[in-house]
Amino acid sequence: MTALWWQTGVIYQIYPRSFQDTNGDGIGDLKGIERRLDYLASLGVDTIWISPIYPSPMADFGYDIVDYCGIDSRFGALADFDDLLAQAHACGLKVLLDFVPNHTSDRRQRTGRTRADRRDLPAGRSADALLRPGMGGSALALQLPARRCVVGGALTLTADRQLRGGASAGRLAELGARQP
Repeated sequence: MTALWWQTGVIYQIYPRSFQDTNGDGIGDLKGIERRLDYLASLGVDTIWISPIYPSPMADFGYDIVDYCGIDSRFGALADFDDLLAQAHACGLKVLLDFVPNHTSDRRQRTGRTRADRRDLPAGRSADALLRPGMGGSALALQLPARRCVVGGALTLTADRQLRGGASAGRLAELGARQP
């Protein structure tokens, strides 16, 4: 049986914020990653794995995502990502984006949702949403009226979405179906 690319390939994780700053603001950016692609390929890297670059208040180092389809302006713009992706492919590199679909910011805009959708929303938006308390809060929480006990390890500003059915699962499927 032939091994899959991710089973034998060299994957190099990049935390963009500290990788390389190209505009002098002290924060690494997408252009900084793009400038180092040739070097990474020369090291034998097959794939780069980029930690979250989505818009975020950065309370949880980018894992508190506000918009899964955008690029945080601290790192550049969507056009910069398009350039990085094209250059990576020209260097023979694959690109993975760190994507945590059930971990969202409490600042994520949720408009036009129905009452039935509320079960999928993070705490503070609905009485029966699943909150992952932890850093900055208790590691154990009882949620009423659902009477669920939840153990977690993330900031109280982030929340886990219910992805087993419901509106969140449908929106996630739509997001996954998008093609560049």
